[in-house]
Amino acid sequence: MKVLAFLYLIAFSSQTFAGSVDKVAKSGPIVLMESESEYSVGSRVCFLKDDKKRACGVVSKIKGLKAQVKVKKSSLSKIKKGMTVSLNESKKKAPEIPADLSSESTLPSESKPISSTKRSSTKKKSTKSAKNKFLVYVGASYAPMTVFKSNNLKYNPPSPETPSPLWQKESTVSSGSSLIFGSKFGPFHGGLAYSLSGMIPSNNVDLDYELSDPTKYTTLVSSRSHLGLFGDYLFPILKNPIDLSVGAGLGYSSNTIKFSAVQKKDDAPDANTIVSGSSSLSVISLRVPVLGQIQAGPVSITLGATLSLGLTGTAKTDATITDPNSPDATAGAAAFNAALDHKKNTVGLNLFGGVGASF
Repeated sequence: MKVLAFLYLIAFSSQTFAGSVDKVAKSGPIVLMESESEYSVGSRVCFLKDDKKRACGVVSKIKGLKAQVKVKKSSLSKIKKGMTVSLNESKKKAPEIPADLSSESTLPSESKPISSTKRSSTKKKSTKSAKNKFLVYVGASYAPMTVFKSNNLKYNPPSPETPSPLWQKESTVSSGSSLIFGSKFGPFHGGLAYSLSGMIPSNNVDLDYELSDPTKYTTLVSSRSHLGLFGDYLFPILKNPIDLSVGAGLGYSSNTIKFSAVQKKDDAPDANTIVSGSSSLSVISLRVPVLGQIQAGPVSITLGATLSLGLTGTAKTDATITDPNSPDATAGAAAFNAALDHKKNTVGLNLFGGVGASF
């Protein structure tokens, strides 16, 4: 391998000797010429000490009184300050000028080339830095199927055939939306999901209370909220223009339902609460996320989907029955809890997207 030695030549009166080494820089010996016509590109020069040849090279470029000479790497250490430079015109060779030594390029005194080792090191550092950037994002998610579910309820008023009121399933709720606050560092991905009031559908309906008195009715109100935490390990499967990863992880979901039923009458302002309570459910699930990231300048767009498998989850329901049409409050509460049927779902699917920035 050859390296570039930059030379400034000081000419002697003799036609054989054409300069001497002024100093040795990091990139090679430096000499100064007496005139621009002293050398031509392709001239072969040798370095002498005590009239003995120590090393030779070929002039690759001339600019003003400065000249560049290519020498073998093994010969570079043999060139010392004060050595005589001999012009050997009998042995010219075609110049081997690197692409980066055009006539517009500068000599070492003006700029220093970056070695391939340094460029490689810089490239590795930048690649490593980009790979380990810390990404934070905020977005929204929609789950057509959550890892928890419950029922909206129907109230059957007492009748001669059924003297006690009966709570029954009206419809199943197993979907909802959440805000997402996520982060990613290397292969690690995690964050939390939180549903604001109204992001999970609530139930607010008026139901008959007594068949014998059509002016009486029951207003049933139930609201739901959700808090989730998740952590994943990602495996990259695609790079540029979209960074696509698939992973595995665990999720924790806390789902809370608050409910009340109030008995009212058309011609009376008074209201009587007949059912009140809440139900909380915690579900631990196995997650399989697919995460896509698009870098748009300083902004990062994150899109993904997560398949969840519910592993464990048991609801704790606390219901108070004060309905005068329910002679047995304990049995009424048990019937209400069974009809609510708040429990984990086996499979959940979540779609999400957001915007963020990398640091």
